[in-house]
Formats: sequence, structure tokens, C-alpha cells
Amino acid sequence: MTHLLEWTWTGVPHVILFGQDRDGDENLMLFKKNISEEAIAENPQNSTIISNKSKVRAGLFYNNLIDSRIIVGINDDNKMYFNAYMYDLLTDSMTLLVKNDRFGHFLFDHDMNVRLAVQEQPDGSLMYLRRSPTAKSELPYNSNASEWEPYLVIKSEDRAITRPITFDKRNEYMYWLWGDENTDLGKLTSSCQ
Repeated sequence: MTHLLEWTWTGVPHVILFGQDRDGDENLMLFKKNISEEAIAENPQNSTIISNKSKVRAGLFYNNLIDSRIIVGINDDNKMYFNAYMYDLLTDSMTLLVKNDRFGHFLFDHDMNVRLAVQEQPDGSLMYLRRSPTAKSELPYNSNASEWEPYLVIKSEDRAITRPITFDKRNEYMYWLWGDENTDLGKLTSSCQ
């Protein structure tokens, strides 16, 4: 493994994810590897490709460290935006979750459901959007404006501190670190989803 840029554990025992590029091109390829003693003894170089397309960048969007599934982002349609895929570490199958041509990022709950999308606005603020009640429910979702509705906007001057942290155990409340005008520190707040 040369040019190893990042790695992380997964919810599958002895399986890690790692990213590397091609000679510094910064287009991250994503792989999984079984690091059990047995697998290393059998073939220390063996790894499974999740994404290694030329001139395409892949990244880990969500990993709950419990499930055998992860969510990866791959900019395989548009260099500026990442489609979201569900990848099963046991079957090596990949399913498109969101075909994306406008959002910079997505937020997922502990059950790996798409809960919010993030879009930078011309004034530098961040708009968080949620699925519209009239949006189609079958996968894959898309990023069409009719499928999403504004949830909240974070002003550009608050972006350094204000951000989502996680969902509660039941995925009902979302915890945020919220900027405060009177201090350079944030407050922990929650919102009902």
C-alpha cells in the first residue's frame, strides 16, 4: 500500500477501509482489507476495491462502526458533487442512494437514512435541507429542488462553530454545536427531526 492517505475501522471484525491516490493526484481510491491473521497469512497484499476509477474521488460519508454497510461518496457523474452509495462490506454490493448534482454534503442518522443535505449559498451561508413530504420515497433519491425543502440556514460568520454533531439513539433528535454571538464558544442544542 503506497500513498495511504487515510484508514478506519468498520463494523465488520478485522475489516478496515483505506484510501490512497495515484501518485499524488488527490483522487482518492477506496478499498477494504481483511487484516485478520488468517487473511494476512494467506495473502498480505489482498484488498477489495470499492472505488478506483481514474479521475474520480471517493470518500467515506458515514460509518456507524456497527453495521456491515457503509455510505460512500463518489464524484463519478460530476466532479463538483458526490453521489451517495450504500456499500455492503460482506457482499461487496453497492447501491445508489442519492444521485446528486447540487449538494456539498449529506447527513445520515444511525440507521443510515439520509436526513439532511447541505448546500452552500452565494453569500457563504450553509443551507440545510430535508426531504420534502411530497418527495418520492423509493431509491435512489435525487437532488432536484422539488424533492427537498429548507430546514435551516447557518450564516457565514457562524460556520466556524455551528454544525451538526449526531442523532440521539432513536434518531428523533439531532444534536448541534451552536454558535453564540456573545462568545467564541458554542452551545450544545438539539432539534426534533
